[in-house]
Amino acid sequence: MDKWEYKLVEIWSHGEFDDEILNVCIDGLELNSEEARAWSDRTRQKPLNELGKEGWELITIRSKSPLPVEFLYFKKIL
Repeated sequence: MDKWEYKLVEIWSHGEFDDEILNVCIDGLELNSEEARAWSDRTRQKPLNELGKEGWELITIRSKSPLPVEFLYFKKIL
């Protein structure tokens, strides 16, 4: 039977189109501002590709309206 590990990425944003990244936490740990900027909608493919190379699979994205936050859930086989 497969055993899974899970990862949660929280992306807090602001702006007319939520295009200004305020904060990013990965498994509860806050990223510095430079690392957080990589998670903007325009550059998000780079950190997503890095997680994919590490074996992480994106399983769902949830938004908490009216809060400007997205939750990205990942899993990988242990």
